[in-house]
Amino acid sequence: MRGVKQEASVEIVTHGLFIDGQETAAATTSTLDVLNPANGRVIARIAHAQSADVGRAVASARRFDMAAVSAAPYMFPTQSGRPRFCCAIPS
Repeated sequence: MRGVKQEASVEIVTHGLFIDGQETAAATTSTLDVLNPANGRVIARIAHAQSADVGRAVASARRFDMAAVSAAPYMFPTQSGRPRFCCAIPS
């Protein structure tokens, strides 16, 4: 996941993908460079997500959505966009 490589005395950190609440390795080892816009130098590398990685991320998001709704359904709007119920405001 995180690898460190020295380039021109600058530490370049490689980051994985953030899926399921944690950094994970991508399906492949390919990476994308993150450039400093001021000078164009590489400041980090990130994992290059493939379709399999996107599938894992979507599945994780769906699991979270269902868990969140079942844990606190009052926090999520109905299809009309209105809250499921309102709480009384203390005086």
